[in-house]
Amino acid sequence: MATKGNLLYAQSGGPTAVINTSVWGALQAAQACAQVGEVYAAYHGIQGVLAGELFDLAAEDQVQFTKMPYTPGAVLGSCRYRLKQEATEDYQKILDVFRRYNIRYFLYNGGNDSMDTCNKLHHFFQEQNYECAVIGVPKTIDNDLVLTDHSPGFASSVRCVSTLMAEVTVDACSYTTPQILLFEIMGRNAGWLTAGSALARLSGFGPDLIYLPERTFSLENFLQDVTNLQAQKPHIVIAVSESLRLADGRYVKELSGTKEHDVFGHEQMGGAAQLLAAYLKKNLHTKVRAIEFSLVQRAACHLASQVDLYEAYHVAEHAVKLAVDGVSGKMVALQRESDQPYQVSYKAVDLDAVANAEKKLPSSWINAAGNDVTDEFVRYCLPLISNRKDAGRYDVPLELTDNGLPGFAYLKKQLLL
Repeated sequence: MATKGNLLYAQSGGPTAVINTSVWGALQAAQACAQVGEVYAAYHGIQGVLAGELFDLAAEDQVQFTKMPYTPGAVLGSCRYRLKQEATEDYQKILDVFRRYNIRYFLYNGGNDSMDTCNKLHHFFQEQNYECAVIGVPKTIDNDLVLTDHSPGFASSVRCVSTLMAEVTVDACSYTTPQILLFEIMGRNAGWLTAGSALARLSGFGPDLIYLPERTFSLENFLQDVTNLQAQKPHIVIAVSESLRLADGRYVKELSGTKEHDVFGHEQMGGAAQLLAAYLKKNLHTKVRAIEFSLVQRAACHLASQVDLYEAYHVAEHAVKLAVDGVSGKMVALQRESDQPYQVSYKAVDLDAVANAEKKLPSSWINAAGNDVTDEFVRYCLPLISNRKDAGRYDVPLELTDNGLPGFAYLKKQLLL
């Protein structure tokens, strides 16, 4: 057992449609544990810890937590902040805050970079002989965390992307005028979410071509693929990842001549669809629409997957159980047990192996031409967006207010003195 003390929960990185459901799961699990005293949250992730900006989750209006499954964004506030590898004053500040508030359990909800933060703090606390269980709670729409079958947030974004793509395609088919729809989908260096657009085909209106960053992108091959399709159908639908790379290693978006990076050194994405649409229009002299879902694909709570909501709740619940059992330096991972019926179990994996690692779409799930996914990927993905018979509190669509608009969770976030 870990030392009895308080629990601190924080969010980091890009939000997902289910990230806030994990907050609720952690709070309820922590309140049921005798070893946990107070349950605090950091305002804006590790940056909030550094600033000493903590608030009491249990002091919030508990009715607000029932709205978590319908609330986009990160209700606790998020951040993108890299802790240096070597010891700096940041580490001492964090330790001082943890000692001041007797934090003995720390849960950090995020993706690859957040797991790096978790791992660094786990090892730092060990070096300082400060007893604190550090557990990573996974989330990312990119689905690129290693050692887990999938990550909370991914399924809801797949459901969003495939639904919106099908709806827009149906709209476009209202006209006889030939046109090309080019959808740009998120994914820093992995094509999981772009591949997920294939599920739109189950509605009868999915993509004809899918281009993923796991394959080198060729403008010439791309043009030939589209030209071949033009002889077969008037409306062509294409899904492209925002992070497609050319043979020389450049991102497609760099053809615009711009290049920006975030605080972690990752190149900022976005803009590939516009460039490729202009390229097709110039060479094919046809109507082309570039559609970038942007933040919509991670914020559309009304399209959240029931499976995703359920698992987002329970990964956080499991993280609390690991922490109070004295486990540290781990991330909660999902292990698929079966597809029919769909079942998963929760396990702990080493943060040393997860931090900064990146899971790519398996080559066997990409077709030989590099412009589509296989049926095997669809079989992997489909159970994640299906309904659960035991959904209960994880039901969708949004819970509406009297005025017909969604009622989102609101936390006062009264900072501790």
